[in-house]
Amino acid sequence: MDVTGPLTPERSMTFADWLIDLVDHEPTWWRIGFLLCRPDASPVSEADLEWAATVRGATLKAGAGCEVIHLCAGGDITPLPLDDLPTKVFGS
Repeated sequence: MDVTGPLTPERSMTFADWLIDLVDHEPTWWRIGFLLCRPDASPVSEADLEWAATVRGATLKAGAGCEVIHLCAGGDITPLPLDDLPTKVFGS
């Protein structure tokens, strides 16, 4: 599924609903990993961190666990540790 971010509250709910369908309505048994991708090789930005935080928030809303989210930018893969994500968007 192609999802650009950060997710708006409406898109977050749609994403959470899609995740629930994906895991066959048994989200508590799952821990989901995500690789966010963009073409340019610029360093991790605030927008990237907000994107990851909204994806994580939607995953938790769906009732599933979330692994560390990674960003692929310009061919390089970088983990986005939970401590680096803006907490203000977790409740979104």
